[in-house]
Amino acid sequence: MPNLKWVQDLRTILRTECRVGGEVNNSVLLGFSNKGHDGFLGNSVIGEWCNLGADTNNSNLKNTYGDVKVFSCGANDQVDTGLQFCGLIVGGPCQERYQYHVQYGDGGRCRCQCVRGGFPT
Repeated sequence: MPNLKWVQDLRTILRTECRVGGEVNNSVLLGFSNKGHDGFLGNSVIGEWCNLGADTNNSNLKNTYGDVKVFSCGANDQVDTGLQFCGLIVGGPCQERYQYHVQYGDGGRCRCQCVRGGFPT
């Protein structure tokens, strides 16, 4: 696959022109996406043209250590992923504000700008 960078120590895939800083682990960042500052991004998929602001953090593990559920538009309900670790899933383009804190299994954003933090209920 052209323009693909495999970062073995982080088990992370970076596509064309990605900028990465802070802690990134087990994640895929598609073309022209940036996480250039401190913060944690784990077990996540980030679409093209996404920018994660400084000190953006995501949780990738439930406090109960159980499987993570995500919202399915098709089912219009929470669906069990069968995964203990599941982070942020974001389509592009997207901008997350600085110090944005994201709960495990959060995602579905596409063509958006997130400016307030908070956890889904």
